[in-house]
Order: sequence, then structure tokens, then C-alpha cells
Amino acid sequence: MIVYVRDIVKDSFSPIFGKKLWQQVEKKGNVQVENKIILDFEGVDSFTTLFFNAMFNEIKENYDSETALSIINKLEVENLGDVDINTFDRSQSGIKSKI
Repeated sequence: MIVYVRDIVKDSFSPIFGKKLWQQVEKKGNVQVENKIILDFEGVDSFTTLFFNAMFNEIKENYDSETALSIINKLEVENLGDVDINTFDRSQSGIKSKI
């Protein structure tokens, strides 16, 4: 599954839009059976930790631990700069340690 983030969110700094992104990803397909979920960030500005944390928290709050970890491990990002990839990776590692 490929999700084009620019079609869903316009603000890459708000946790509200991080949550909204994940809600739209879930509507696009069955995230539990997908082999990988690619978030394509082409055309979207820099991201904050708040944005990614909100997205990961949405997963954590809506699935049991095993399923949440499985979904989080399927997430891949494309078309992000190095700083934003590091931000994504930190948020991803942080949520994994809390599940």
C-alpha cells in the first residue's frame, strides 16, 4: 500500500494532522494484512516529532500490542530528507519502547 501524504495533510507540524494521516491510512486498506505501508512525503515540508508521535500513538491506542508492533514495523517512508527520516525513526523507536 502506498499513501501519498500530500493528498491527506497540509500541515506537517500539527499532531492533529499526524493523527488524521493515520486515520486516512486505515480507511485506504486493511493495514493488518498489508505487507508494507509506504508513506510517500513528496511535496510536503519538514515534519516534527509531534506529528509522527501522534500518528504512532493512534496506532498504539487502537490495536493490541502485538498488532500495533506489527503495523509499525510495516511502515516505510519515501521522499523525506535526512533530518525528517531521523525524526521518523526516533518517533518509531520511542513508541516501540512503550508498547
